Amino acid sequence: ACVAHIGDSRVYLSRSRNLTLLTRDHSLVEELVRQGSLSEDEARNHPQRSILTRALGTSEEPQVEYTELELEEGDIFLLCTDGLTAELSDAEIGAVLASEGDPQAKADLLVEMAKRCGGSDNITVIVVEDHA
Repeated sequence: ACVAHIGDSRVYLSRSRNLTLLTRDHSLVEELVRQGSLSEDEARNHPQRSILTRALGTSEEPQVEYTELELEEGDIFLLCTDGLTAELSDAEIGAVLASEGDPQAKADLLVEMAKRCGGSDNITVIVVEDHA
């Protein structure tokens, strides 16, 4: 699998019931967290959490992060906007991805859960499962 990423949408991998974030947010607040200036809890509600440090269309040569990984049978990928991750914890997301059901049903459930938690931003979710 190849993942190219820029901005603050995320890609997760659920493998053997373990959820791993494959991307990192390109935002001011996330950079402050990486530097140790903010905690994860402080970042969650920080007023500047939407300020991006990288995005498509802001420069002629954007700095895109790229990674490759070997697929394993049963891998589940989640592509989502920050509207999902602002409302649900990784544990909640991981539980849905590890549950029975088809990818569309899981995506629909995640959107509904985020809406019930407030849904203050756009919520976009794509779930892709590998059945190699």
